[in-house]
Amino acid sequence: MVFENLFRTLRTKVGELGKASSQGLIGYLCVVENNRGNIPNLAPGLVLDNKTDAPPWIIVDHDLRTMTIPNWPISLWKVRALKPIKPQGHQGNYTRCRAIKVLERLPAYKVFGEVDTGLCNVLEFAQRMTLDQAIVLSKFRAKNAHEFYNLAWHRWLHHNPTQSNGYTKDYEGILDIGGLKAGSPVGTALTLIHNVLFDQAGRVDPENAYVHEDDGTPHLGSPWNKANSALNGAALSFGASEFFDPEGLEEMRRPMREVSQSLVDQIEQKLRQSEH
Repeated sequence: MVFENLFRTLRTKVGELGKASSQGLIGYLCVVENNRGNIPNLAPGLVLDNKTDAPPWIIVDHDLRTMTIPNWPISLWKVRALKPIKPQGHQGNYTRCRAIKVLERLPAYKVFGEVDTGLCNVLEFAQRMTLDQAIVLSKFRAKNAHEFYNLAWHRWLHHNPTQSNGYTKDYEGILDIGGLKAGSPVGTALTLIHNVLFDQAGRVDPENAYVHEDDGTPHLGSPWNKANSALNGAALSFGASEFFDPEGLEEMRRPMREVSQSLVDQIEQKLRQSEH
């Protein structure tokens, strides 16, 4: 089979490129729980067949690191592609399918790596954030936080060189770099945090959540923009702690600690457990 010949040498651990077997490509399906589209409730062993080659297709990703995750929360599934669409009509790292077989459910944190570093907790916190919490986060973000944020990015890029010359000095506000498989030190987490907080700000503070450019493009207004920066720093400190010095870790986590000590304790406990 074409798929078998193409993928037979690839490793099969979670997070790497999907594997092929005589029964079809094995990859990953992401389901956004609050926007399931035509995806029903899934369970291992279920065969899902759209009964047509017309869109919307079932998208099977080959690699968790390049999976597009539009929102949160999600359920994550390992699946087998039974009926790939022909022709595929793209060059992306995924397969459009008419039918799949569900193999197993995976922990949602696997989209960020092998270890639960607490990024899911940060995302869930962003989904529930109140205006008062946003004010506290913005207030307690250190004045030199952007220096620690930049340093973490530069240390990560030292191990992940990019061909892009557009981002070389200041990474404040940068969520993702095109041309890199992971995109950021924590994959898609920074983009997801922004998307989730953007929606939450509009729900709880509709009059002040956004500022608009001359062309009408909306951006987070105060204090939500600074709260977003504080969450990004916390996400890097939990999901990519190896790129921080002890002082940087403390400063990146302090705003969230001021808001919710119990949440920070929970995340740090997960990190300690992963080290054993």
